Amino acid sequence: MIDGDEFEDDEDNGPIRLWPALVALGVAAVVAVVVAVVALSSNDEDTPAAGAERTMRIALVAPGDGGAVRLVTVTGGCLRAVRATADLRADAVAFTVYGQDPGGACTADVRLRCNEVVLPQAVGPRRVLPEPVAEHRDQAEALAASGPCPPMSVDA
Repeated sequence: MIDGDEFEDDEDNGPIRLWPALVALGVAAVVAVVVAVVALSSNDEDTPAAGAERTMRIALVAPGDGGAVRLVTVTGGCLRAVRATADLRADAVAFTVYGQDPGGACTADVRLRCNEVVLPQAVGPRRVLPEPVAEHRDQAEALAASGPCPPMSVDA
């Protein structure tokens, strides 16, 4: 060995200190959870959750333009018609309208809404089932006669 050069291999530096790394890892995990919760909650506020489909009451069924049928529904609240079914029978047509609550704030006021459906085949003079709601007939007739109604899909 050369004089003056000393190796420090035998010197004890003490235990390895891991606690700063563990603390940093714990803080990172907590921050990740907080960021995930904030991101998910802000996503819920941006797009309101749509509710499950429910059957709506039919106030009026009236012929529309070009073979379409106008379905006027009555609801108390935010329910909006999303689709309809038409069961064609020998002497009757049974309509069912399904609606969804788009979410958000609204009042429970009674609302009439009109939608048009086009049946896949010509429907001659037939009874309409179920019987429309007589209570709102005048308002429903005025709404159906006021102009074109938004289209809605129908399953026949």
